[in-house]
Amino acid sequence: MNFVIDENYRITSDRNQWIIQRSRKRKGKFVWESIAYFSTLDRCVQRLGVMLCRELETEGVSEALAGIDAVSAKLSQALSPRFEVATRFDDANTDCDRSSAKAPPPASPTRDQAIKTCSENAE
Repeated sequence: MNFVIDENYRITSDRNQWIIQRSRKRKGKFVWESIAYFSTLDRCVQRLGVMLCRELETEGVSEALAGIDAVSAKLSQALSPRFEVATRFDDANTDCDRSSAKAPPPASPTRDQAIKTCSENAE
C-alpha cells in the first residue's frame, strides 16, 4: 500500500510495518528512501505530521498555526478514502420486474436485501 503525501514523502507498508519514505536523488534518478518504521498507521501518520511541522519555515505563532493547519489538511487529503459505491440490482441475480420494485434503501443493499425487496413486490 502506498499513500503519496507530496513529492517528498509517502507512507508505504509491507506485511509487518508502516514505513515513512522520503524522495531523494540518487545517480540522477529520484528514489524512495525509507526513514522510519512503525507498527501502526496511527503512529506513522503522527510522526510524519510532526516531521512536516518541524520542516515549516515560519515566523510567529500565527504563521506556525497556519502551517500546522496546512500539514493537517495535506495528510487528511492524502489519507482520505477514495472509492465509489454503485448500487445495482443486476448484481443480485434476480428475475424481479424492476418497474415495480421499490426504491432501494439509502445504504447499498446486500444481495439478500435486494432479493427480499423483489420478493415483497412480487406478492
